[in-house]
Amino acid sequence: MNKNQLRSIVQNQRTLKNNEEILQVREQIFLLAKHFLQEKLTIAFYYPIKKELDLRFLWEFAWTQDIQVLLPKVISKTEITFCDFNSYDDLQEGYFNILEPITQEYKGKIDIIFVPGLAFDKQGARLGYGAGYYDRFLQQNPSSLKIGVCYHDAILESIPKEKHDIAMDFVLSEHGLYSII
Repeated sequence: MNKNQLRSIVQNQRTLKNNEEILQVREQIFLLAKHFLQEKLTIAFYYPIKKELDLRFLWEFAWTQDIQVLLPKVISKTEITFCDFNSYDDLQEGYFNILEPITQEYKGKIDIIFVPGLAFDKQGARLGYGAGYYDRFLQQNPSSLKIGVCYHDAILESIPKEKHDIAMDFVLSEHGLYSII
């Protein structure tokens, strides 16, 4: 099965999730991910789309812990960057109608990057939407801890890999945090 066929299957599975199930998963994710937010770190999140796991509650918790919170911003047809933001007032609709920060690009070290994915495999390979934004960004930031985020039913045995694909260090789902390292 190729990546496009796999994308279609996983996206269809995700659209079947109901709001109650999504809320339950959200609470489990918070309990599992919260320990990453204990120190003064710089952490990159994503704005959820298409029923992706919603980590906004983690941003809010991170703000209370004096953790620097970043979100991606599309800067070209092939690139994203991350920007610091401290409030929902710092967001506006950007590319693909996704909320993005209106703040300046963050140029420092990013300690942890929570990476959205349609699916991940047990070796840390990621199946995204196909544009390669995250792979290109992660390639330029190899020292950041990469945590893939998806529903447990989207952790697969194997995903087709290409030379440019960047593997995750961990995969986080409602059933646990899986170490790939």
